[in-house]
Amino acid sequence: MRYPDARRGDAVEERHGQVVPDPYRWLEDESPETAAWTKAQDTLAGEFFGALAQRHETWRHRLAALERPSIGVPKAAGERTFLTVAVPGAEHPVLVLVEADGTERVILDPAQLSARATVTLDAYDPSPDGLLLAYQVSDEGDDRSSLHVLDIESGTTFGPPMETGWAGDVAWLPDSASFIYQRPTSGPRLYDLWHHDVGTDWEADTLVLASSGADAAEYELSVDPSGRRLAVTAEHSSYLRTDVHVIDLESGAAETVQTGRDVLTYARFGPDGRLYLLTAEDAPRWRLVVVEDGTWHDVIAEDADILYAYTFTDNGILAAHRHDVVSELSLHDPAGEDEPRPVPLPGRGKVEIGGGLVYTDHITPPALLRLPPGPDTPLAVGEFDPVEGVRVDQLFATSADGTRVPLFLLSPSDMPLDRPLPTIVEGYGGWNVSWPPEYRPLRLAWVLAGGRYAMTNLRGGGEYGAEWFAGGMRAHQQNPVDDFIACARLLVESGATDSSMMGASGGSKGGITVGASITQEPELFAAAVMSAPMLDMVRFERHGEGSQWINGFGSAEDPEQFGWLRDISPLARVREGVVYADSLFTIFDNDSRVHPAHARKMCAALQYRRPESAGPVLLRRKAEAGHGARSASRTRDLQADHLVFLADRLGLE
Repeated sequence: MRYPDARRGDAVEERHGQVVPDPYRWLEDESPETAAWTKAQDTLAGEFFGALAQRHETWRHRLAALERPSIGVPKAAGERTFLTVAVPGAEHPVLVLVEADGTERVILDPAQLSARATVTLDAYDPSPDGLLLAYQVSDEGDDRSSLHVLDIESGTTFGPPMETGWAGDVAWLPDSASFIYQRPTSGPRLYDLWHHDVGTDWEADTLVLASSGADAAEYELSVDPSGRRLAVTAEHSSYLRTDVHVIDLESGAAETVQTGRDVLTYARFGPDGRLYLLTAEDAPRWRLVVVEDGTWHDVIAEDADILYAYTFTDNGILAAHRHDVVSELSLHDPAGEDEPRPVPLPGRGKVEIGGGLVYTDHITPPALLRLPPGPDTPLAVGEFDPVEGVRVDQLFATSADGTRVPLFLLSPSDMPLDRPLPTIVEGYGGWNVSWPPEYRPLRLAWVLAGGRYAMTNLRGGGEYGAEWFAGGMRAHQQNPVDDFIACARLLVESGATDSSMMGASGGSKGGITVGASITQEPELFAAAVMSAPMLDMVRFERHGEGSQWINGFGSAEDPEQFGWLRDISPLARVREGVVYADSLFTIFDNDSRVHPAHARKMCAALQYRRPESAGPVLLRRKAEAGHGARSASRTRDLQADHLVFLADRLGLE
């Protein structure tokens, strides 16, 4: 394959006496030269996928056939319940209102808000009486949301929307007449909190809390039952720390519960008016405490398993833990006098808690569970619809430093585990994001076509608590790469696959994991897909929202941290003369989080002097989309790109 010419400049990144060549720095600029190079890459990728158009359509059909009705976690308000419902064939989930008598109706369909179904519903919050709805939407993948207020009965909105930036929490006051919300300040990802009375002009709003100037990515808000106190959890964009404040909404006085420390704590008022904290303070596997007279008292003490969610019920506090990534439920006495009682789940999967319970696993689409007042066994609302023909195994690899790393391996049910099959290994490893069992058509489509799919649980995620999270960030960014490589090697050693038919897949932070893996171990993977990837860690803080992530990754301005970044940066590791895995990079025109320069520069570096006999290195650009949510058809098209590329490279029909 012949690649578009890419000028190699003489730019270097020189820091602290060290020099890192940067020949494709010009691809950071939105210049005519960059536009011409990108257009040529569009043409090259278009020719590749055009030749595989029939296979692409086959994968699209496979993905569509595996789509199932899916629901979001319900929210209760008054006598009503609100939840999002995704129906196969629809471009977006719709927001459904369920009345007390079980009657359902759609009150918001994002597909009706734009001609090309580019508007997505980012967040919604019903008023306590269930009569009003604050909802936030964005267009074409833009991370900036706009806040609207809807009168549910009349279907009318109150005046123009308010631009809120990153979709944040909205906290209604008990009278359903006003709420607290976030509004951007002058800096990126910096927000003040404001009080808004429904039906009034946004300009008449009053300031509740001014930004401290810290890199807060979002707020979690909770109002106590009296409506007087507001609990504010400010989660910094590095996701390594939170600040917690309690504000008296009448006097404006603020009490700081936690600030300035690298520890995560999330505040919420209970129905009893007390302040509860889900915290990793002195508890890396998390605990639930109640604050009384400034003192923290354990309600659910730290356990061997990871406490990740809880809710208040008539019977007590329902808590969700993870045991080796798999969810477990238990009912706890708020007074701590009785032993917790286990609550059985339908299988080894994930449960989410809100105004209801939502269960899913690798082969079961999200399903609503209901916990009756008496028995402790949740009841399914509707029928489960698991996919047949797929076997799920949980394996454990041993990383370079001896750490036990879990992964889930999906295989055809009639295939022994030691039969080599084309295999995709997916990884992320960052920002406290866990990857528990959940239903994903992409993974199932690959397996039902005859392959295997491995979902790895790497350090940097939240699967094993705060220490697991910290173990993949800052100076420890090599750990998730080592974990990923260990998982891949386990699959080869066990006979499940071999390097000639194994592909790596990762997006965003997973771009570092996959990019570093294929450059550190060039012969381990035959192919790789990196979507909206982070790859240039030497200069990441100069692009997109990179400056907001310094607390998580480090800064090139600091000599020691520059060393971390240089060593982990996939782009900095590319060496001339080495034939790396066949690679597909996908980028998005409206991605404000991870700048396309990461993928552009890495693509050019891998294409440079690549033998014509070697497999392809491609850049695939998508319009009308950003880093996050997109319509169902655009998601299906993107996933078909990834699957057809990997199938072609790994030998799966």
